[in-house]
Amino acid sequence: GRVAGRGRRDRVRKPTIDAYLLLDGCKTSCTDRFRHVETMAALSTRTDGIYNLRPYDRTLDRGLYNAATSAGAAEVLASVGTPFGQQSLVDFASNLTAPIDQRRIGAAAFGKGVDRYGVLLTTVEIQRQYDRYNASRDLDKETQDVLGSLLDAIESRWKKEDDAAKKPAAQAAP
Repeated sequence: GRVAGRGRRDRVRKPTIDAYLLLDGCKTSCTDRFRHVETMAALSTRTDGIYNLRPYDRTLDRGLYNAATSAGAAEVLASVGTPFGQQSLVDFASNLTAPIDQRRIGAAAFGKGVDRYGVLLTTVEIQRQYDRYNASRDLDKETQDVLGSLLDAIESRWKKEDDAAKKPAAQAAP
């Protein structure tokens, strides 16, 4: 028999695989790359679980550094909820050579991912981010704001988790 929804998956699988191949070195126009990454970004926001884009996080990391695909790649990396994706977004937002507007997009995407999945970075990676922020004291305010927003996202999530852990204890008290 036919599996429900299979036709939808088959129609979308090809653009998704094309996006993987296009970002992985095949020669194509920036417009095509953008279109395929935008397709992946749209699929990544679905909540029905039909499309698993997690295997593409390492490919999409490279898409962050292309102006045509940066925003879409950031959106997908935030939506897939992988440690590698979060680290890629943090590294991109912290990259002093990337345009500040793209770095802001990466930082905002990291914040969305942390809100949805929690902090998936290791202690070492988080400490590295604090070190980056502390080292930015002589850099421009925009860079400091981007680096600070990454730490704000982490600390906000920790506070939310701490508050949630305290809530049952507070309700149990007479």
